Formats: sequence, C-alpha cells, structure tokens
Amino acid sequence: MEILDATGAHLDGLAQLNAEVQAIHVAFDPGRYCEPDLSAMRAWFATILGRPDDFVLVALDGDLAVGYARYVIRDTP
Repeated sequence: MEILDATGAHLDGLAQLNAEVQAIHVAFDPGRYCEPDLSAMRAWFATILGRPDDFVLVALDGDLAVGYARYVIRDTP
C-alpha cells in the first residue's frame, strides 16, 4: 500500500470511496441524506484538488483506491 497526493487520475476512486460512506448515511437516515451521485462527487473532488489550501491524500493498494483523507489549511485571524 502507498499513500500519495491525490491527482486527477484518482477521481473515480475517490468518488467511489465517498459514495460508500454516503450510502451508509442514507441507510441510517434516508430522509436526511440523498443517494450518492458519482459524477457530482467526481466534479467536487476535481474542484478541491485545484485549490491551493485544500489537500487530498489517497491510499492505494496497487491501482485500487482503498482510502482517502482530506485536509484544509486555513489562515484565520
């Protein structure tokens, strides 16, 4: 397993991992959460990967994304 800075090449895997988490939320409270939308999640990750203060790490087992972590650095007064 290796952990890398996520790139555009990882968008599908990131979206799929997020969809798995969202499905748990939907199962728990379907009135509050909506079904995951892979294309919307892919677009969201593409947007945040382009921000200078937003970071995503992806854990890969071979070519398979098996986890991710997102962190944001904010400079607040």
